[in-house]
Amino acid sequence: MLILLGKTEWRKHKCDFGEQMTKEQLTNNLRKLGWSQADFAKKTGVHRNAVNRWCTGKAKVPKVVDMYFELAFRFLKIKDMVEL
Repeated sequence: MLILLGKTEWRKHKCDFGEQMTKEQLTNNLRKLGWSQADFAKKTGVHRNAVNRWCTGKAKVPKVVDMYFELAFRFLKIKDMVEL
């Protein structure tokens, strides 16, 4: 199960680590995982309009999103290793 963050946790989370993800990187990561913007919003507890603003470049992608994807890809890698 991937980490879910409530709406207030996303807003409160200020981190000094993680990379500033571009809108292109965000949309590429969503595509790689087979997730829509709505899927990502539901999994993270963020409003889908916020995800849309990040994907269109109308708002900066929070650094915590980069960390979320890093965890998601690590989870999938481990899952694949366990299933072998």
